[in-house]
Amino acid sequence: MEAQFPEDFRCPISLEIMSDPVILCSGHTFERASIQRWLDAGHRTCPITKLPLPEYPSLIPNHALRSLISNYALVSPPKLHHQPLGEPQALITTLSSPSSTLDSKLDSVDQLIRLSKRDAAFRSKLTDSGVVTAVLRCVGSNDLILQEKALSLLINLSLDDDNKLGLVAEGAIGQIVTALLGGGSSNCRALAATVLTSLAVVDVNKATIGAYPYAIWALVSLLKDGKGREKREAATALYAICLFPDNRRRAVQCGAVPILMRIADSGLDRSVEVLGLLGKCKEGREEMVNFNGCVRVLVRVLKNGSSRGIQYALLTLNSLCCYNEATCLEAIKQGVLEICIGLLDDDNEKIRRNASNLIQGWFCAQWSYCLILNNINYEMITSLNKKTLLDCLTYGSILTRSIQYLSHSGHWKFNNDKLEFFFLDSQFSYLGMAIRSLNQLLNYSSSCKMVVWLGWLKLVFKDVLILMLRKRSIDGIFNNFAKDEPAKIVLSLSILFLIKGP
Repeated sequence: MEAQFPEDFRCPISLEIMSDPVILCSGHTFERASIQRWLDAGHRTCPITKLPLPEYPSLIPNHALRSLISNYALVSPPKLHHQPLGEPQALITTLSSPSSTLDSKLDSVDQLIRLSKRDAAFRSKLTDSGVVTAVLRCVGSNDLILQEKALSLLINLSLDDDNKLGLVAEGAIGQIVTALLGGGSSNCRALAATVLTSLAVVDVNKATIGAYPYAIWALVSLLKDGKGREKREAATALYAICLFPDNRRRAVQCGAVPILMRIADSGLDRSVEVLGLLGKCKEGREEMVNFNGCVRVLVRVLKNGSSRGIQYALLTLNSLCCYNEATCLEAIKQGVLEICIGLLDDDNEKIRRNASNLIQGWFCAQWSYCLILNNINYEMITSLNKKTLLDCLTYGSILTRSIQYLSHSGHWKFNNDKLEFFFLDSQFSYLGMAIRSLNQLLNYSSSCKMVVWLGWLKLVFKDVLILMLRKRSIDGIFNNFAKDEPAKIVLSLSILFLIKGP
């Protein structure tokens, strides 16, 4: 059976059929385990092109190819005794003829499926012989078995880029959408979604599919009402289509976000991957923010999801936290910061990077995220001076005693409007350093108004303390301050303790 698989399904390194194909930044696809071994051995060139790779190459899951390989193995189980295959043109004629019996059409489709597995050249020969028109008629058949086999044949024919364009040009999208919306079998709907995934590999087809009436709506409906495999294939197709930015807004308008959220909450990680894309558009972020329990769902994925699910949950949270202050505070309340700190040592490079980006995003957003200690409100902040602020710095069980005024030490390094300070010596008292640093900042900004975030200050820390300061005007809160008067710029002090190691 394996010998019948197209060569594109084989890893260029192991020459085995791929089960987890990933795309290297060079554009070539490999089995994840094989390319990871290549990279772990210290190689930083593409095994095929020999072009240099970055220090930490990204491995992008090739969901479309993975789905095709999976479905390819299912569409035509191997038989112990193969009958001789007919001539392609005769088989196509049988499919096209109104006088052909159902049994003869089924037999012709079976043989064409087997023929289409030979190689790209033979698939091209089939399409040139007019097979597409004939098979699309079968996709619209009332017989579910014929419809299912026709969709399986379309999957095989769509393996090659030239055929992907040709299928769309001959009107395949309309028939596939009809199959998605029709009353066919569950397997037919799943196969129809897989065909869309395959066609969407070509960028121009992404735009064409997205603009086709009811195409995205049909996939969203399948996500909502379909069974297990239907949901997975619909999510995969939606992901492939939404790689084209304009389609993200269309998916949101079709009601994808709440459906994806509920599916993600039930454990389907592919839905989180789609959310990661939809979070890149304003409409998608608005829908997620308005979904009750959005952060809770994503946190659950961070705790229990697969590597890919965690990766895209972090990406989605990053988009939301840079967009909405309330979401950011909710994420902090749900323990996302502590989770991210733990993920900084994850084996997956993308998870490490996304966790780091999420942490940094909290300090580089367009506003300041502040937990006002001891119920200090914004009006009270405007009247606080250095001593009053120090006297108020107690925070329940996290910081159980008032911070005393201590002389400051150390050096600040200024870089435009961002201030950074790193403590790396584990022999020092981290709490003491935090206190000294805070006082130094207060001395520096004694004529300025301040908002302080010490919500994550703890009594025991390890390895590294990163203290970052970003100053800006907070529109709508201190809008009476002139932005060109440095003495009246609102300062936001954010203290983050990164705990690494046991």
